[in-house]
Parts: sequence; structure tokens; C-alpha cells
Amino acid sequence: MIVRESFFDVPQVTLKTSAGEAPFPILYYDATALLLFYWCDPEPARALLEDTGLAPIRFFNGKALAGMGWYEYRKTDIGPYNEVGLAVAAAPEGRLPRLPLMQFLRQSASRVLGFYIIDLPVTTDIACAAGREMWGYPKFVTQIPFEIRDGKVSAAVLHPESGEPIVRLSGQLRHWLAVPGFNLVLYSNLENALLRTEVVTTGTVQTALRPGLRVETGPASHPMAEHVRQLGIDGSEPFACQFTSHFRSRLYLGQKVE
Repeated sequence: MIVRESFFDVPQVTLKTSAGEAPFPILYYDATALLLFYWCDPEPARALLEDTGLAPIRFFNGKALAGMGWYEYRKTDIGPYNEVGLAVAAAPEGRLPRLPLMQFLRQSASRVLGFYIIDLPVTTDIACAAGREMWGYPKFVTQIPFEIRDGKVSAAVLHPESGEPIVRLSGQLRHWLAVPGFNLVLYSNLENALLRTEVVTTGTVQTALRPGLRVETGPASHPMAEHVRQLGIDGSEPFACQFTSHFRSRLYLGQKVE
């Protein structure tokens, strides 16, 4: 039986998915999270957001922001699984913030800046079904080996059929500074509606600039590899990285954006 801390004492509802029932919000009790952030050209980001109702956010340097999150969920309401998310910072068209960096200082409930997920591979059927059917996330099931030992990172997303790497992550973590973690706002499309979802987190994360990590596309042909190349992430070092081996969060159902 899971011992719930006050952070997890929230009301939940149980809903059916094609892979079984799941409680919402989904609670994540113990996980490792590694978040990579890249500056990228706005036009490729805009192309990936076509017909979503969203536009990429331009920052002080004229660039758009791409993120890549690698997760090892050891204990959750829907069982353990791994996940990798490739996303672009965006906001509803016509509501782009004038000072986007200030958005990260706002409470997530009033934040317009969010991340639209381009690819979201996972390792279990229930995680895939819940993501696709409740939020419209672009999930697919595959193997995601993920290991961090003595600061050395070795991870990959494998092709669901051939088993070849779609993308690989490697490097040595370094130069950490502990800072409070922040909630995430995620956008998605489901049944012709734009959804806005909050991921509430707790705890601190280790943050580094120029962290010495690299994502590279592998030999497998897959849309995710093409998206990584399109955003200019392939072979490049992120400008910043956040890491925690004690990630805890609440993933709420999405709300329609009017």
C-alpha cells in the first residue's frame, strides 16, 4: 500500500481507457527526471505547431524554445514506466506573452506559456492509452533504456519494430545548482479541442548550464528522429538542463481552452 504524503492527498476520479481503468489526476510518487532545453529557430517550431491553434514563443534572443524530457517513473498510479517527451514552448495564437521569461515566475494556474508535445514514447500500454485517449498526446509504445550511474547518462528511444535507436542520449552530468522545481503547463489537441493541462510538482531540481549532454538521432527511420533534426537538436548540447532523482508530481486532466 502506498503511503500518501499531503502532496498526494487530492481527490481522484477513476476513468476507463482501452487498456484498463486509471485514476485522475495520475499521481507520480517516485521518479527520475532529466529535462533538456534548447534554443531553436522559430520557423521549424511553427511548422510543427501547424493546425494546433498554437504559435511558438519567441524569446529575448529571437529564438524559440524546445524541450526534451527523459523520465523513469518507478512508482505511479498506473504502474512503473519510462517516457521521453519532445516539446516546443507555445501559447494560443493571439495570446503570446510579451515577456515570456517572466511566465516561469508565475503560478501555473495563470501561466499562458506552455509546452506542446511533438513526440511522447512510453513503455507501457496503459500509459499510452491514457495519454492518447484523455489528452490526445502523440504517444507510442516502445523500449526506452534509461540509466544514470555516477553522473554518466546512457539512454535511448528504440524503434518499436526494428529495435534500432531512434534517438540516443549520452554524456556526463556536471556543475549542478539546486533550485526549486516548477510546475508545467502542457497543451494538446483532442477531438478538435485545444486542451491545457497542469502538471504540479514538488521538491528541488539540480540545474546546470552547458551540462555536457548530447542527443543524437540513430539509424532507425522514424518521425521522432526527423523532428529532432528539424528542431536542430541532433548532436547539439542543450543550453540548460534540470535533473532530479526524486521527481513527484500530479498530472491533471486537461481543460478546454476557449
